[in-house]
Amino acid sequence: MGQVSLFTTNPEFDVVKVEIESPELHELNRRIAAQIASKDTHPKYNPHATIAYVVKGTCDHLEGADPFASPEIGREFVPPDELQRSR
Repeated sequence: MGQVSLFTTNPEFDVVKVEIESPELHELNRRIAAQIASKDTHPKYNPHATIAYVVKGTCDHLEGADPFASPEIGREFVPPDELQRSR
């Protein structure tokens, strides 16, 4: 997971998102785009997880925050079955 960022292009609301740092997602996107005829309205692929749709300007202070940088929060993927076993 990466930093918090915003989509601010909608005149009615902002989108709070967390960037996803994944070369694998970029490769998957490239492969899908190569196989499907479509009009690409977003030429730069930005993998992300949408957190919330918010009132414009209310979450500008979150931009650049890195909530997953804490040493207590791991960045490694843990399969759900392993999470269950550790409880």
